[in-house]
Amino acid sequence: MKLSLFLRWVQLVPLLAAASASAQPNATPGAVVDDPYLWLEPFDSAPVMEWVRAENAKTLAVMTQDPRFESLHEQALAIVQNRDRLPMPQQIGGMVYNFWRDAQHVRGIWRVTTQVDYDAGGTPAWTTVLDLDQLSIDENANWIWKGADCESRAQRRCLLLLSDGGEDAVSAREFDLTTRRFVTGGFALPKGKQRTAWLDADTLLVAREWNPGELTTSSYPYIVKRVRRGQPLSAAAEVFRGRKDDGGYGVTPQVLLDAQGRRAALIVRPLSTFEFEHYLVTAAGPRRLAMPRKTDVAALFDGQLIVRLRESAFLGRYLTAAAKSRTGVLTLTPRVACAPSSDWSASRLRDITTVSPMTLPTTEPPNSDTNTPFQPSSAPTSASNIPSPRPSPSRLRIRK
Repeated sequence: MKLSLFLRWVQLVPLLAAASASAQPNATPGAVVDDPYLWLEPFDSAPVMEWVRAENAKTLAVMTQDPRFESLHEQALAIVQNRDRLPMPQQIGGMVYNFWRDAQHVRGIWRVTTQVDYDAGGTPAWTTVLDLDQLSIDENANWIWKGADCESRAQRRCLLLLSDGGEDAVSAREFDLTTRRFVTGGFALPKGKQRTAWLDADTLLVAREWNPGELTTSSYPYIVKRVRRGQPLSAAAEVFRGRKDDGGYGVTPQVLLDAQGRRAALIVRPLSTFEFEHYLVTAAGPRRLAMPRKTDVAALFDGQLIVRLRESAFLGRYLTAAAKSRTGVLTLTPRVACAPSSDWSASRLRDITTVSPMTLPTTEPPNSDTNTPFQPSSAPTSASNIPSPRPSPSRLRIRK
């Protein structure tokens, strides 16, 4: 692998460091510029790339003079190209998937093997599902893998998130795991900073820039809409609207499914990098859950939300929660827990003694083949006009 390829992953460090000390090139005479670095926004433009190459050359000239450079460079390459490194697994539809990069697969391949083969030890017999290097050649693009968002019930279709060049903005395209092909006429979300979640096999919850300028001041989405299969994005129905001054990295839809077929659709609204509000999506519209801001929802287990606390100060305090649904007001069950682990298996959850599950309504018949149609309220719900939930009558103390 050439040195230039290795440096591609670190070139933004000198880029950002040097930006503060560099003059703006090619500025329009007489133009009023509030942000002196706006010219960097079209990152792949000729002036920007010329400036990046020049700054990289300065950095490389300094780095290569260090007597440790060559050995550290070789060590780094050996680590990232080591074929003995562990292939991180992702279980989908009873199979094990893994995204893999090496010297022969610079952009990477998405591959699959059986559970038995993966657990047997040694080197599994992998089958390539998608080759990003070949796809980039076929489509004259520079596709960088950003992940796969798969429908949880049938586990046959996924949205593949691909970035042309590695930027935050991604394109989302529906992919069939059975045929190992992109779905003709399937879901396709054009390039943008966006978050997705499968509500059912034919419905998505999507947060993105729906109209020009509908991003936060940090350039992340704050509006969630429901998109049905075959429906143009212009016809998507609004489900939730945050605020333009929201912090963090954009509002995120989240859909959880438990083993009995119960489903919980949530909206996670960031107030800052580490603080969030959580909303349960119901037929009557989103309802804010009375959860501490420094928490996240880790799983849906046996009809109950498993909530992970991110701040130890909440331990020993009282937590209350109430959420409205078409079945009435929900309260915390008599069992309290705060899961400290990322292992959400049934056996692990039985061993946890410190969690508070919150019972959720069944929004669809358990083990049904089709989901109950999702009907948001007729009027879009904005975070600014959703009242804070009232505390539940039953208060439960988290036990240490």
